[in-house]
Amino acid sequence: MLGTREQVKEHLDVLIQAWVKKREDKIVIMVDELDRCSAGTIVEFFEALQLFLPVESIIHVITINQEAVCYALANSNMHFFDTEIVSNKDKLAFGKEYLEKYITISYQLPHSQNLENYINHLLIDQSENDLNYIFRDSEKKALVEIITEINNSRRINPRELKKII
Repeated sequence: MLGTREQVKEHLDVLIQAWVKKREDKIVIMVDELDRCSAGTIVEFFEALQLFLPVESIIHVITINQEAVCYALANSNMHFFDTEIVSNKDKLAFGKEYLEKYITISYQLPHSQNLENYINHLLIDQSENDLNYIFRDSEKKALVEIITEINNSRRINPRELKKII
């Protein structure tokens, strides 16, 4: 499906006519882990997404670590800033404004209200996967305290938490 914008639109129209039989039918495109791509790839993704946004038959579901994507977008668009040194706060604000152009409905997963329960759940999974190691209660407690302290200064997302454990 590579080619000029017009060719891509034509091919897309053919696909939609083939797949969407009724007006209320939709094609759902899921994009996951965009935040793991390079900053350049993230920018290219959103530029390419412009072709698909006007198509009412397509729904895009994009799951991202918003903070990481905002930084990537800002770092790739430094020419928009008036100064060479840009604060993280300004980068986040730029990234959020950039995303608003593309994301109609935003839903942020609630941060785990009970971090301890989630950590214990991950520890149980880890113990089941590695039967040679079972976490003692004192180790669990220490790990919960350490992660809670880190989380107080820098919010940890579930993927990062899983990596830590």
